Amino acid sequence: MKIFAEALLVYLEFIKKVKVANGRRAYLEKNAPHDLVEWVYSVLQKIDAISLKEGSFWKEEIDSFNK
Repeated sequence: MKIFAEALLVYLEFIKKVKVANGRRAYLEKNAPHDLVEWVYSVLQKIDAISLKEGSFWKEEIDSFNK
């Protein structure tokens, strides 16, 4: 459970950074700077690499910013 909580906190930080970088609606519009997407991916990789396997929630969520 601790790992999941850590991941949620990192993702919350990602959302905040996206909003600062690209505006209030940026997260909802999937408008995140590439460097922030890479950052959140790398941090989640360190916390729980298994959560980024193909078809997993975090993998799908992060990949949605690369479309």
